[in-house]
Amino acid sequence: MTEYSSHVFQDAKTARIDLKEDDPKAVNRMLIYLYTLDYPDGEVPHTQEPTKADDTSKRPHLRHPVQPVVSPGLESTNNANTENKLTNNALVYALAEKYDLPGLKIIAKEKFVSVTKNTEWPYNNFAEAVETVCNTAPGSDHKLTDMIIDICASHIPEIVHDPELSAIIVGNGGLGLDIMCSQASRLHLAIMALKEDRTREKQVSAALKADLAKLKSELLQVKKEAQNAVNSKKDWNKRLDKFHAEAGDRNNCRQCGEYFMGQLQRMSSSENLRLQMRCTDCRTRHDIGAGTL
Repeated sequence: MTEYSSHVFQDAKTARIDLKEDDPKAVNRMLIYLYTLDYPDGEVPHTQEPTKADDTSKRPHLRHPVQPVVSPGLESTNNANTENKLTNNALVYALAEKYDLPGLKIIAKEKFVSVTKNTEWPYNNFAEAVETVCNTAPGSDHKLTDMIIDICASHIPEIVHDPELSAIIVGNGGLGLDIMCSQASRLHLAIMALKEDRTREKQVSAALKADLAKLKSELLQVKKEAQNAVNSKKDWNKRLDKFHAEAGDRNNCRQCGEYFMGQLQRMSSSENLRLQMRCTDCRTRHDIGAGTL
């Protein structure tokens, strides 16, 4: 018979619910959840005290339930109470497991996570929250414990210099081992990520070197072509000067003997340019020099 089942049978006989083993404020939050499907993890609202009309000794089946009085918004601005939100949510989570309230477990976990995400490290009374989770977490449910382990693994340097928190972790040997394993896993993942980054850097570096070598080769080719163009221009200028000199030496047409008044004509392609002088009177062609340029 489970602890919860024994409570049920006992409560059925006495028509009373005895929750003296549970934290009163956590019980109050659980009752608020049963009425509102939510609960405040800060200040706990007051509850109405039973009146004489609520005497259950005579007519248990007519007993009026004690309803919690919920403050507007379910939250308080009292800093003294809000500082213990992690512990409060851990206690409610344990009660939800004990009394089989899966919906309450989900809300308690969400509130626990919300505190860690919306609060900067170091968290208020975190040592107390760790101890509470270690003492109340169900054996088959490690959700809050895993979150505690993850948080501690992220702040090992700070924890080492926190005597209270260090003592709690050391006192729960399994928790300390889990934190070490989590940190080792983090380091392993970080090392693997670093190796992958270096591998990618080497690949990128190799690709850049290959592109640079290709660009250098293309640049040398362009320089070579540019130099060839410059040399070709110089050669053309020399040949044109030579043709111009030979053309100036011709005074008379070899056919008609008249004073040579010729026209310079292009007779072939640019690769093997052939130039001739044509007499304007008899149209006789005269090659200049070797006839080709």
